Amino acid sequence: MALETIVAGIIKEFSKKFSLKHTEESKLFEYLINYLAVTRYHEDAFSDNSDFDNLDVDFKGQFGLDGIAFIINGNLVTSKEDVSLYAKSKYLDIKILFIQAKTSKKLDTGDFLKTIQATKNFILNFDSINDKNDNIQNCKEIYDEIFDFSNYKYCNDKSPECYIIYAIDTDNFGDPS
Repeated sequence: MALETIVAGIIKEFSKKFSLKHTEESKLFEYLINYLAVTRYHEDAFSDNSDFDNLDVDFKGQFGLDGIAFIINGNLVTSKEDVSLYAKSKYLDIKILFIQAKTSKKLDTGDFLKTIQATKNFILNFDSINDKNDNIQNCKEIYDEIFDFSNYKYCNDKSPECYIIYAIDTDNFGDPS
């Protein structure tokens, strides 16, 4: 119970700080997790509130991922044109973040596996994704632009790095019941 109260307070303060219009706590929690994941690699991301909406790829809760972010040379990228722009430096350090945030009474391994499968589908079998909204289409365009040889050849030896971030807010984590 105490954790729920603390997280609710953090979400309320976060929502107020960024003047977020969503009132659903679950959506605000997703935005908070996206923010925390992305700002680890780009401190000044989210200077424009539209970035919260741009990273949101699952509007109906069926895809298995809430957000996808591309960080190139330490900057949040939101269009395929940005990839080519950064490639002009002839150096690309790329991090791809696949993000899922859950509020649940306990860890559901089925939900976790759904996140893994959604990531695999995005990378390997994009046609299998049923609900292709504008944001997921944009992410796919960015992804394809990264792996176009004219850009990919500038990736450093550790790039691209892919991360799956699965965050869960529960007061029962670790409780075997």
